[in-house]
Amino acid sequence: MLVDADRRIFYANRMATEITGYAPEELLGQIGYELLLRDGRAPEADCSSTHPVLGKTECFEVEIKRKDGQLHWVRVKTTPYRNDQGEIEGTVLAFNCLKRQKCLEWENELLQGEVRENFGDIIGRSPAIQKVLAQIATVAPTEANVLVLGESGTGKELVARAIHDLSARKEHALVRVNCASIPKELFESEFFGHVRGAFTGAIKDRVGRFELADGGTLFLDEIGEIPHDLQSKLLRVLQEGQFERLGDDRTRTVQVRLITATNRDLLAEAKAGRFRLDLYYRLSVFPIEVPPLRAWRTCGCWQTISSNNPPVAWVRRVRV
Repeated sequence: MLVDADRRIFYANRMATEITGYAPEELLGQIGYELLLRDGRAPEADCSSTHPVLGKTECFEVEIKRKDGQLHWVRVKTTPYRNDQGEIEGTVLAFNCLKRQKCLEWENELLQGEVRENFGDIIGRSPAIQKVLAQIATVAPTEANVLVLGESGTGKELVARAIHDLSARKEHALVRVNCASIPKELFESEFFGHVRGAFTGAIKDRVGRFELADGGTLFLDEIGEIPHDLQSKLLRVLQEGQFERLGDDRTRTVQVRLITATNRDLLAEAKAGRFRLDLYYRLSVFPIEVPPLRAWRTCGCWQTISSNNPPVAWVRRVRV
């Protein structure tokens, strides 16, 4: 928090609001010790420690009262801040929980609440999107491989992110690969890595995406673009969890959950001989089909999917 010369709060970051339980607008303008201390005033025995002295750096411990009434001990460090002329204008209050686990519980509760409400970045009330959300909630806690189907721009990556965030792997990495953007000759190196000298230009060892995702989730977008000769190696990783870096004879073991996405009909591709049928069945343990935006036109309300990348942004549904 930042307080001015009158000890009134004029800035509080996100962690400060989580620890205190107050929204930013409830903190701004308040005298910090009157709002947060256990009895609303500083202990008479040590008044200076909880009334930060302007221009003084100090550290102390104090029991604060959260908005919900819970009492909690924090360690506070005060540091003066100056204007461009070097004059002291206020104090920076940096504080952290002495019982860090409790703070982590508060933060986790907040984040889980956001995920439960919005499934990450997917927001919607239409039957079509509610079906997708129900499928996400069903498969996320499992270890099943997921194949996300749908046209370009329907938010398949958002579905993958939501599955990862609701899974037991959420503390580990979600590694994303767009298979359509990888040159054919670099697929094996991109997926499994290589060692120095494996090919011209391999001047040092490189970790592949499967190693990066070990313990977490690997999202392969446009899975239909993987060359046929590499599909057998991908199948081996799925079956055995083992692979070798390009140019290396050492077998490495990984534990990765795979989520793939495509706008192609992979089953038709498999029947035409362009995609391995056994790989298709491995990938599509739990298929999720994301509906195109035009499928929502029967709903006379606002439907939204938020994304960092166009064309999926804010979509207004109209009654037809």
